[in-house]
Formats: sequence, structure tokens, C-alpha cells
Amino acid sequence: MSERGLKPAAGPQPRLETPVELLAECVRRASRGADFAAIWRDLLSLHPLVDGPAIEVSDAARTWLEVPLSTGQRLAHRADDGFRLLSRVALALRERAKRDADDSSGSAAQPRRTASQFW
Repeated sequence: MSERGLKPAAGPQPRLETPVELLAECVRRASRGADFAAIWRDLLSLHPLVDGPAIEVSDAARTWLEVPLSTGQRLAHRADDGFRLLSRVALALRERAKRDADDSSGSAAQPRRTASQFW
């Protein structure tokens, strides 16, 4: 039994070869009551797609965990919102917006960039 009193699923475990399949398994386990710590311990920390420990990320209003994947994507988890898969494009846009905000904080206003200009 796991820490939260849940029995491991009987029978063969699903093959989790893609980030989407890994996401689906995390969502399935969370819907059965497993918390992030149990999912990390029993699945993510052992999975070959996972490329490092969970990283705590925050903005002005929220905090969440991101698990880096070998594909360049990240598996994100917020306690109130569950799991999501962040694409490399979304991560690049977020980093670019953060750099732009840092650059403009100490200088004259920069022209606003649209998402299409990041391509």
C-alpha cells in the first residue's frame, strides 16, 4: 500500500513511452487520490523520460512544480489544477517574456511583441 492507503493497480502496468502517455498516467493516478509526492516516488522519479527533479516555479499569484522531460517539454503540476504538459514553444515564450520584462524594467519602454514575432 502507498503512503495514502491506496493499493497499487493490479495487472500489467501501461506502457508510457511518450510525454502524452506519461501525462495521462499522472492524471489517472491523481484522479484516484494520489498526491504529487506519491506520483513522483512511484512513477516519475523512475521514468526514463524524466530528466531531473521537480522544480518549483512561481509567478505573482501562483506556485507550481515542473518536471523536466528529455523531450524538452515539462510536466507541470499545481495542487489546485492538476497536471499539464508544457510544450517547448510555451516554455520559450515564457522565457522570452521574462527576459523582455527584465530588460524593460531598467530602460525606456520596449515595443510590445506578439507571439507570432517569436517564431
